[in-house]
Amino acid sequence: IIHDNDIRTGEEALKRANRELSLHKANAQVLNYVVNDHGQGPFLYATDTMAEVEDEVAGISGRFWVAKRTFTGDRKMGTRTALRLIPPDVIVL
Repeated sequence: IIHDNDIRTGEEALKRANRELSLHKANAQVLNYVVNDHGQGPFLYATDTMAEVEDEVAGISGRFWVAKRTFTGDRKMGTRTALRLIPPDVIVL
């Protein structure tokens, strides 16, 4: 149960409920990867874009929404990017 004093109509309540369910689903299906480099070719990894995932070890294949990315780098390991990916069908605006 979520209490929200700003909701005035049944439509607003349904929209909020769908958003909360989507957020719960997004947090349940998060993929976190650390990959070499900051992108592919001239294109950098960016938030609010789609990424094609082929993970043979985990058996994951498909398109995922890039929710967060963090660039790092050092002389020993080189450049890397941490990616947080979620399924695209859980995004509710």
